Amino acid sequence: ATDKSREEIERLSSIPEVTLDTEAAEITDELGVLENKADETETAAAPAVPAADRQDDQKEEKQPAVKKDRPETLTSVRKQPAAGSRKTKAVVQGSVLRVDSRRIDSLLNLVGETIIIKAAFNQVSNGFGESLLDLENAEERYRELLKGFFEELPHHITRLNNGSSVKEVKENIQERFEEIYTVFESFEGNLKANIAKFRNSSQVLSRVTGELQEGVMKIRMVPISQLFSRFPRLVRDLTHSLKKKVNLVIEGEDTELDKSVIEDILDPLIHCVRNSIDHGLESPGARKKAGKDEQGEIRLSAHNEGNSIIIVIADDGKGIEVETVRNKAIERGLIHPDKILTDVEAFNLIFEPGFSTAGKITSVSGRGVGLDVVRRQVEKLNGSVAVWSKKGKGSTFTIKLPLTLAIIQGLLVRISGEIYIIPITSVIESLRIRPSEINLIDNYEVFNLRDDVLSLVRLDRLFKIEMKQDRSHLFVVVVGIGDKRVGLMVESLIGEEDVVIKPLRDRYTESPGIAGATILGNGQVSLILDVGQLLEFGLKQELEARMSGTTIK
Repeated sequence: ATDKSREEIERLSSIPEVTLDTEAAEITDELGVLENKADETETAAAPAVPAADRQDDQKEEKQPAVKKDRPETLTSVRKQPAAGSRKTKAVVQGSVLRVDSRRIDSLLNLVGETIIIKAAFNQVSNGFGESLLDLENAEERYRELLKGFFEELPHHITRLNNGSSVKEVKENIQERFEEIYTVFESFEGNLKANIAKFRNSSQVLSRVTGELQEGVMKIRMVPISQLFSRFPRLVRDLTHSLKKKVNLVIEGEDTELDKSVIEDILDPLIHCVRNSIDHGLESPGARKKAGKDEQGEIRLSAHNEGNSIIIVIADDGKGIEVETVRNKAIERGLIHPDKILTDVEAFNLIFEPGFSTAGKITSVSGRGVGLDVVRRQVEKLNGSVAVWSKKGKGSTFTIKLPLTLAIIQGLLVRISGEIYIIPITSVIESLRIRPSEINLIDNYEVFNLRDDVLSLVRLDRLFKIEMKQDRSHLFVVVVGIGDKRVGLMVESLIGEEDVVIKPLRDRYTESPGIAGATILGNGQVSLILDVGQLLEFGLKQELEARMSGTTIK
């Protein structure tokens, strides 16, 4: 390592209350030791790993010091407490992203273009100001001419009575008003020119802001290899403890994803991989008996699809036993014994809280915790998770996530004069129904949508606001995640719009059905609906109505 690298590490090591971190850090759970690898200094920084401030002073003294003879990729540094001193709580610092300088240069160019557009808008604004002044002067002159006309009107009448022709009087009046005609024509020409400049500048501004938005989003994008690089060791440890042979295949490591999404998707991926290895893959003996290679395969891949990223975890194991899932669901009271399940419905039951088909409880599985966490966390990220399986061939988990959580496309709806936003990724369709089409089944409201019966959630009742009910038609937005669907009743539909998500203060984060807020173009604050919570509310509403036997109000 160079002297410059050593000096930089020593300088950063003196900064108090922060944490050392690298992209491919190996975490030891017992001590929280962070090991940095020299060959990964050129990769983007990984999400900050919590410091081992839960360890006592004795354990912290046993932590190996960071070697200073090799370069490190640093996101933050934590100063170790002095011997004999009381342990202080670490202050979590913002993580650092390594950004390609070409992206910064591109943003600077776009900022330069916005300055040019700003100057153009200033000129347009000045032009509108001049047009307004011309209009005021023309109005004043018009009033003067009109006043003079009424004062001269008796004179014109006298001329007509004395034999002057109407044509002569008309020409005389037109000469008096010719000046104001010219002023108004000039005003009209200037106004049209300013409007044309304004529209042109608006189009350029729209293009530049779009590119600027894309550029800023790219700064937050990091390769998903930061996540995938952690799985070889995880798979190796699991296969050793479970005495299985597994080959891990990783594809699409260069696929980029928003850093905040990457930080939140790690645990769901770990759950899926653990489930595939423990439940999906057979033991070497069972695989050999089934005519398969003793070594199973786990395939972890990622690719872009529009404004989303698709992460796939696939195995070539035994697949999901639909009948086993069905029997377990009946045992837990999730379905009626007479209900006929499709394969998709059976597969999605494994995401129910506490659901497990494991025959015994181990350190890896069987505790009923895992896949329900996956679904909740993915839905929290405005994503979806689905599973497909074929008996004897294996299972595939497909996770769909938005590229970024900062900006979403939403459907604007109105409820009692207030505007709410539904993430467009969760919207299936919108329709109008008559009040007579709403039925009660087991005392909860439903409506028919072609061959399906969907629950109806009245958002005005959920948010405790009044909505006009004396209407011949009601607007319903059908939303869904996975195989779950529900209808949301709204007052009217406004349209689609890209919105910037603003976080809510702590006191509002527990509000049911609300995911965040945004500011619309007119300055109005609008709340963004949490479709996942609304789906849970709809299902809970059905269950409570069935148990209580009372009509939903």
